[in-house]
Amino acid sequence: MKPEFKERYRERYACLGGIEKVLQDYKDGKLTLKAISVRVKVSKTSVSNNLKAVFGVDAFEKIRALRQHGASKGRRIEAINSGGSADMTYYEAMACLKAGKIIRKGFLSTVDTVVELALPVTSEPSRVWFSSYTLSKIEGSNGSVRIRYAEPVKGTAEYKINRYRFKISQAVAHEVTAVIFCIRAKGRDSYYRFPAKQLAEIQSLNLKFDKHNKSKYSGFVVKVEDSK
Repeated sequence: MKPEFKERYRERYACLGGIEKVLQDYKDGKLTLKAISVRVKVSKTSVSNNLKAVFGVDAFEKIRALRQHGASKGRRIEAINSGGSADMTYYEAMACLKAGKIIRKGFLSTVDTVVELALPVTSEPSRVWFSSYTLSKIEGSNGSVRIRYAEPVKGTAEYKINRYRFKISQAVAHEVTAVIFCIRAKGRDSYYRFPAKQLAEIQSLNLKFDKHNKSKYSGFVVKVEDSK
C-alpha cells in the first residue's frame, strides 16, 4: 500500500468507508466498479486506476481474478443445482458438496460411491463433470471414467425380469478409460464397471439390477447398496 496515494483519495472514497473498505467490498462482490464510480462520481477507469495506485497493480489484478473466479464458480454451482452441466476441479467440487453448496439431488446422492469405484481407474482425481443431477465424468492422473445412470420404469417387460438396457456409443472407447453403470431399482443401486475398450463393439448392454449372479456380466458388478 502507498500511503501518499491513500491520503490523496481519502476524501473521495469516504462515503464508502474509505478506499480499503472499497477494495474489500469489491473483492467480496458487494460492489462493482460501476457502482463505486457512480457513488464517487468518477469513471470506472478512474476507480480502477485509483485502486492500482494505492494497492499496486499486481494486488488489484489478483483480486480481480479472484472475484471473476468466484462469480464463475457461483454460476457453475447454480447450473449444477438446476440440473444443468458444469465442470470443476475435483477438490473444488468435493468442498462444495461437503458445504452443501451443491445439493445432492437425484443421482448426486451417489457421488461418494461413484468416486470410490472410479479411483482404481483414475487414481488421484483432478476434474469432474456434472450433468442432469449426476456426476457424469471423473478425470484423474491415470485415466478417466464416464458414469451412466438409469432408473427403470416399473411395469415394463424388462423391469419384470430385473433388467435395464443401456445403449452404447461407439465413441466411448476412445473418450474414456472405463465406464461405470448405475441402476437404481427396488430400493437399491447396482454398479457395474467396464473397461471402455471392451465396449467398442457393443451396441447395448442389458444389465440386471437383481439376482446379479445370474447375469453374464456378473463379473463386472462392483457394488450393490441401498439407495441413498
